[in-house]
Amino acid sequence: MVLSVRVGLVGHCRPDASYLIQVLRSVGVLEPVRINDDNTLSDFLTEGPAVLLVNRVLDGDFEDSDGVGLIARVRRKHPSVVC
Repeated sequence: MVLSVRVGLVGHCRPDASYLIQVLRSVGVLEPVRINDDNTLSDFLTEGPAVLLVNRVLDGDFEDSDGVGLIARVRRKHPSVVC
């Protein structure tokens, strides 16, 4: 079964993201997206409803230094996003 949900992997290092992509594909998510900066995150969120898997300690170039801060910021701007 293929799931039509859009999933973003936010702030994960390459090894963790690779493992998460394998797991997500095994449950039917076709194209999980690696997100490691605010610009990519913004672009991803403008494309419509999404689910974000946010790392506790962010790897990449984000305004926030931790996942909790990023989640709070995303929820203020995009209340329909599931984090």
